[in-house]
Amino acid sequence: MKRTLFFRAVACLVALLMAGLCLVGCSQAEKTSVYEKTVVGTVDGKDVYYDELYFLVQNYMETAKQSCADRPDELGAELDRLVKENIVSNYAILALCESVGLEYSERKLSDSVDEELEELLNEDFGGDEVELAKSMAEHGLTERYLRFTLGLDLLYAELMVRYPEEGLVKGDEATVRKYIEENFVHVYHLVLFNDTEEETEANRERAEEALSLLRSGERSMYDLIKAGYTEDFFDPAGNGYYITKGTMDAPYEDAAFALSMNEISDIVEAKGESNGGQLVDAFYILQRFPLEDSYINTHFIELQNEYYGSVIYSDMNDVRQELSFTPNEFYDSLDLTSLLPPDETSGARTVWMWVGIGGGTLIVAGLIVTILLIKSKHKKKNADASCKQDRKGHGKRS
Repeated sequence: MKRTLFFRAVACLVALLMAGLCLVGCSQAEKTSVYEKTVVGTVDGKDVYYDELYFLVQNYMETAKQSCADRPDELGAELDRLVKENIVSNYAILALCESVGLEYSERKLSDSVDEELEELLNEDFGGDEVELAKSMAEHGLTERYLRFTLGLDLLYAELMVRYPEEGLVKGDEATVRKYIEENFVHVYHLVLFNDTEEETEANRERAEEALSLLRSGERSMYDLIKAGYTEDFFDPAGNGYYITKGTMDAPYEDAAFALSMNEISDIVEAKGESNGGQLVDAFYILQRFPLEDSYINTHFIELQNEYYGSVIYSDMNDVRQELSFTPNEFYDSLDLTSLLPPDETSGARTVWMWVGIGGGTLIVAGLIVTILLIKSKHKKKNADASCKQDRKGHGKRS
């Protein structure tokens, strides 16, 4: 075994020496992968990593393209604006949590995040890790960033408990019921998601047709929902939506709260979560209906949580306004219109850019020899650990 390992090490050394000679002649402009935890800047003194930047860019790319349809040369600047505006959101949650004594701890949250991942895998992907990984890649998520956002969700859930405990919201039934009656609206809507640029014009025509049918009295909102003029599948019971401020995209909320009873809105352009789980531009038509006591009674806890969430959102938005993203030199060197997918395997690849020339190859070769020797001694231990990790059912996602 030692002899085999020795020859493997020598082979690696020779290959690395040859690679070192090639690296000297390679163009430095050649693209290389970027480690997921490469720091791109800070928010509130906390490091922001490349995989978070990549996720935001992928998810705002379509919006930026639509904004710059007639000025494509400004796409990079528009992406930069959207990223800097929205990258502070996670850190606003962290800052708000810290203000009531809740701190993010990857170690402490690990078991709970494992459970959330397991539930996600089984409920949304039928336990198929390959499908989960495929979905992650499509959405620009790494496992690290997914775990981070799941951890934030768990902390946010703690805020829902901490706020009434600290008296930051009033939790008695009379106060909550009064808040619902004064600050909630009941709406039904038609929605068409503009998942692709090609769909936008077709959706606009269909929305205009639906609005004409509603305004003329030829068809009702219920009729058009049943007739498939909407892509909304989140209201299977047909109750419509009870919303309060801070729960929907601003244009949707503004339109809903501006309506008189039974009034029908114009076509509203707002963000919405598509059936594929992505936040996309959409066309909405809303109609306001009276609040129903029977619904409030049977959904009281749900509406109470909406009330809590609205107060928390308002506080979080105040914190968010005070935060800003400070990019570093690495961020400034990036072309946001053509980011490379983050490398989740190790940080070594970012180091290659610096060690390929001037003897760095020999250092790396020595490290690999050492690693090979260590691996030979701990092969069984690593194999056992790998099996345990596989049994956890974690997939990698975009």
